Amino acid sequence: MPKRNQMQSLSLMALTYHLKKKTQQKQQEENRETEAELSELKRKAADSAQGANKKLKPAIQVPLNIPPNKVLFVQNLPEDCSELMLQPLFQAYPGFREVRLVPGGKGMAFVEFGNELDSGRAMVELQGFRITLENPIGISFRQSEDL
Repeated sequence: MPKRNQMQSLSLMALTYHLKKKTQQKQQEENRETEAELSELKRKAADSAQGANKKLKPAIQVPLNIPPNKVLFVQNLPEDCSELMLQPLFQAYPGFREVRLVPGGKGMAFVEFGNELDSGRAMVELQGFRITLENPIGISFRQSEDL
């Protein structure tokens, strides 16, 4: 009888090993399929984003060699843009003081902050922000000639 129990134990161990092996193979196959699906979704998302970006105007180029200033010069605003539209956008940043549209200058405004650090942070974080799909804003520090 002991041989029979040993045989049953060996058979049970072989069956357990076989089932574990099959389960591992199935899991690996499912992982490969999931990775392939994920790669395909990423590719489609990238293709879609590229297609969307082709339809949008590129962000406006701003001068980078202007010394820091507590006042920002904002350009490429929609023609119907008002101070009330811009205020909430810039008010979210510390040190915000006021927004002034450039009289007679379509699509331009000055935004004043308490110091250069606060204005610089807002400029970096809002650079290229799209007020509308056609209007990525360009932000730079105010130049002395803009006064």
